[in-house]
Amino acid sequence: MHFSRSRFWLAGLLFTTLAFVQPAFAQKPTDIQVEVAGYSNDTALLGYYMDGKTYIYDTLFANDAGQFEIKHDTAVQGGIYLFVLKPNNNYFEVLLNGRTDQFSLKTDSSDFIGGMEVKGSTENQLFYEFQKYALEMEQKIRPIRTAYDSLSADSVDADSAEVEELRQQLVDLDKEVRAFRKKLADENPETFLSTLYNLISEPELPDSLQNAEDDSTKRAALYWYRNNFFNGVNLSDPSLLRTPVLKPKLNNYLERMVPPHPDSAIKQADYLIGLAEGNPLTYRYVVSTVFNYFVNSKIMGMDQVYVHMAEEYYMDGKAPWAGEEFLQQLADRIPVLKTLLIGKPAPELVIPDDEGQVQFLRQQPYDYTVAFFYDPTCGHCQKSCKKLRTVVQSLEEEGISIGVYSVCTKPDEAKWKDFIEEYEIQDWVNVCDMYNTTGFREVYDIKSTPKVFVLDQGKNIMAKQLEPLQVEDLIRQKEDLPAREKEEGEDEAGEDMMH
Repeated sequence: MHFSRSRFWLAGLLFTTLAFVQPAFAQKPTDIQVEVAGYSNDTALLGYYMDGKTYIYDTLFANDAGQFEIKHDTAVQGGIYLFVLKPNNNYFEVLLNGRTDQFSLKTDSSDFIGGMEVKGSTENQLFYEFQKYALEMEQKIRPIRTAYDSLSADSVDADSAEVEELRQQLVDLDKEVRAFRKKLADENPETFLSTLYNLISEPELPDSLQNAEDDSTKRAALYWYRNNFFNGVNLSDPSLLRTPVLKPKLNNYLERMVPPHPDSAIKQADYLIGLAEGNPLTYRYVVSTVFNYFVNSKIMGMDQVYVHMAEEYYMDGKAPWAGEEFLQQLADRIPVLKTLLIGKPAPELVIPDDEGQVQFLRQQPYDYTVAFFYDPTCGHCQKSCKKLRTVVQSLEEEGISIGVYSVCTKPDEAKWKDFIEEYEIQDWVNVCDMYNTTGFREVYDIKSTPKVFVLDQGKNIMAKQLEPLQVEDLIRQKEDLPAREKEEGEDEAGEDMMH
């Protein structure tokens, strides 16, 4: 469902909401009257946010007095709701606390915020106080922003004193907006409004940790920032689920606060889930969000967090919403992934080579062994093979002991041997399981090609799913060799290497 509205945006202001009012005679936990001057349609919609999308909660019909009523015998789940006008789907937002929402509101279709009259809801009145203040501040910010953008785009004026002065004015105005919002939150700590403001805010580092230059102070700043990231926010409050700000807040934490190292990431994942354990709805949402984040992570080694999440929460019965089919998929897949985690011994492969000799992967006599799985008819595999050959030669010239255990995944002897000849890889260990007796596809989770595993001298997995040039970068780093020169326009795919 797509709705439209005229929004104003300034630094630190992520959304605008609208409040309802409670008449003294209201008896139901949810009893709301809405009147919109200048709106003649007898139908409106009540929508809500969930996981970055909007959904219809109810269809509303005007009474004889032209008012829209929202009445329920039980409390409607708190959150930010949308009052949507037909036919253009223009809307304003409605803040519900999820307990006793009994109020009324009156506004004008030509100016939702400026024309709003709120009765019976203190926190919504405060919220609209901020909205009107923010509109006034926007009028101040807009001409300064326009002038700043114009001058900073000019290469001659970009570094001028005038540009710096305009930039500082924008910074100062932004601080004013944030300070006003923080004041409202601090003075009303028990309100849902306060929770929302804290959710969209970020902690301010103490002076002693700002502008850190040495590594120890930088680490201290990161730890402080991470430990204070959810100050004033109760992640067990189900009202947060029906807002447009919970999802970006969680993603922000996962992307910025979680170190790219499996053990640390597991600790932070568990910590984040622990903050939401007080309510089954928020617990489910946070578990699912964290799980999906690591399932889709492109950082090498994060599959260890995926395995942890699957075993600790889903397969251990702590995710009662998970269906049997999904749980069975995990039960089938997780044991495979566990054997392929970074640091694990590489599963043995025993496959005949192009001369009929049986070759053991774990008996290759190199400090570094690259297990390279490819389809000889795959264009990407062909390009990767060329680059890998160049990488191996470059490292050998540096005195590195490296070899390739090259596995053809297509049981076609003619194409396999033609590939060896064409790409001049006769000095590699070239193997092919013609009759699929080893189950290598299942053992090494080969769902697409090419696929690369880098093994250390003890034949433990030290890296995987890298492009050839990333293999070279990794080994040069491990051996303390000079970095290679980057190729012009270089932009390889593959998982990000951990640092």
